[in-house]
Amino acid sequence: MIDDLLSEEDARTHLEPHLEAIRGCIEDGWAEWHRNVQAAPSLALTSKTSRANVVYDHISSRMEAYFDQQGVPTSRKRGFLTVSLADGVIEVRAKKFAHRHKLTTSGIPTYQRLAMLHQQVPLDGLAVTHITVGYFPDELGVGLDVVAVACSYGRELVWWIDLRADGTAAANPVPLVSIDSPDEGPSVRSTRKPLEVEEGMTEAQ
Repeated sequence: MIDDLLSEEDARTHLEPHLEAIRGCIEDGWAEWHRNVQAAPSLALTSKTSRANVVYDHISSRMEAYFDQQGVPTSRKRGFLTVSLADGVIEVRAKKFAHRHKLTTSGIPTYQRLAMLHQQVPLDGLAVTHITVGYFPDELGVGLDVVAVACSYGRELVWWIDLRADGTAAANPVPLVSIDSPDEGPSVRSTRKPLEVEEGMTEAQ
């Protein structure tokens, strides 16, 4: 139920200590992709979906290491990382946003995904607020237009936190490799028609 969701103010109480680190994990994961392309230019020919999967692996690895260090419970189910805050009342997942303004995500419409999308996954009878931390690339796939925390109900954006405009600074909480200034050359877009799922969205992370 939408009335059971935590407000932005209440969620911030639990998110605030981690916002800088979350932004750092996302930006580091994106930078690592460019580092990979710099080392192996043929990767620039991969589809946006494949790129999103690789970036997700980099982001989730950093987030998992960071939150483990903070003593915050994390779990992986079918390859997806979930972070539990506030004794599980807040569950956080990382995803690539499918839309710059709506901050919605895409994916195969499984029962579990639809239940989370409509905030219907309780914890021991308690309401759980499912939150997405994510990004949206610029048109060239070079930089990031959006780095944000979003809480949605169905296709409706309930509230969001812009990590770029929120006073948070980029951080390197758990660098997996040394990242200097990656070569940010333009990406090559795939000419394949994306798989259409959930109102025209693709299956990218």
